Amino acid sequence: LLTAVLLICLAMVAMADLTVKTKMTMDIFGAGTSETMRTDYYRADRSCGETSMKPTGGMMAMMGGKEIKSADITRLDKSLMWLLDPDKKTYRTTDFAELKEMFGEIPKRGMADMAVGDAKSGEYDWNIEVVESGKKGKIGDYDCVGVITYASGVNKKDAEDKIRILYEQWYAEDAPGYGLFEKYQNTFSKTLGIDMNSEQRKTTQMLGMFADQLDLIFDKAGEIKGMLMKTLLQVERTDVPSMGDAKNMPPQMKAMMGEPKKTEGGMYQVLAIETEVVGIEEGSVDDSKFEIPEGYKQK
Repeated sequence: LLTAVLLICLAMVAMADLTVKTKMTMDIFGAGTSETMRTDYYRADRSCGETSMKPTGGMMAMMGGKEIKSADITRLDKSLMWLLDPDKKTYRTTDFAELKEMFGEIPKRGMADMAVGDAKSGEYDWNIEVVESGKKGKIGDYDCVGVITYASGVNKKDAEDKIRILYEQWYAEDAPGYGLFEKYQNTFSKTLGIDMNSEQRKTTQMLGMFADQLDLIFDKAGEIKGMLMKTLLQVERTDVPSMGDAKNMPPQMKAMMGEPKKTEGGMYQVLAIETEVVGIEEGSVDDSKFEIPEGYKQK
């Protein structure tokens, strides 16, 4: 009887749903700052994500930027995703064939026209360095292992014009519900034929910063097991980032853009994006989270 009870308890733990809360802060010179809160609900064959983004400063806030809400439901058992607009009470269905295209990697060739701040990546000679791989640290209450990478770019025509990019990833293997999270991610990746870091690869490639050596970063990260708990992307430059002729800008426009921040290295911050898991909870999630809410209409 005791053995049977223990087996039932173990089965209940293994089947427990997972809720993960994440906070993302973004600071883009000239655009302003924003804060995004996201809650993800997981089962082995489905997930639901609810996102709320609001401007917190700079141009976006001064122009009356309002909170934007969105949601998505991924059903691996149905091979589809629903994209929901909570304000308009509408949804759009996306099948996995379309998702494969969305998650597909951007070709590495032709990256010379991609921009970093107001500079084109092809104008610079780049050097990529994985400074720390396997560094120990703590994110919240969890012991984590991190990969810290730097990319340095020097203008081919002006050696004084430099760009420096920091990219960090931190993983926790002992995070609650990691087994379920890993099972879901593996199933999702296999179903779509992508790797676990596909979305991050695509995002950083769109910024054009790491060019052909980008794979080095994610190959290193792929050696680490665990739930991704924190990422940090910071871009800084020796010159003040410009958006047109600042001298001729009206005072109101200058105030909206704000002053560029000086970094510890004495450069100017162009971009800073930090994402961190702020809550993890194992426990039953209501079935309704994985279904289209009542009253929603299809686009």
